[in-house]
Amino acid sequence: MNDEIREGMDVVAPLLNMIGSPEAGLDLVEVAAELVAENARFNKWVFARKSRSSPVDLWNMAALVRGHERDLSAAWSGFQSASDDLRTRRYRELIELLKAQRDSLRDCRECDAIAYQDPAMPRELLDF
Repeated sequence: MNDEIREGMDVVAPLLNMIGSPEAGLDLVEVAAELVAENARFNKWVFARKSRSSPVDLWNMAALVRGHERDLSAAWSGFQSASDDLRTRRYRELIELLKAQRDSLRDCRECDAIAYQDPAMPRELLDF
């Protein structure tokens, strides 16, 4: 498997864990599946524009997805470890996060631009 596919799986893996979990209700399964599909469309868009993208753009596209993966993993862990009185709230927060991530990837594709600027971008990339 090449690195591009492996990187895409790193993002999708937590979503597949959610979808397969007995703790996931139908609402969560639906929005997680929508995010998996939007992630695939986003990756196709990234690869199609790769040759005309600057190193800064490529860095920011990858950083956006890495941030999504980190945030959704934290939200999923927070839901799983929530006490009974917080569980419903954490579930709703998780669903809203997944919807926001789906929408941000869609917006990038539809606008054909990356608005995200990674604050941790190496300074040497800014010279390009």
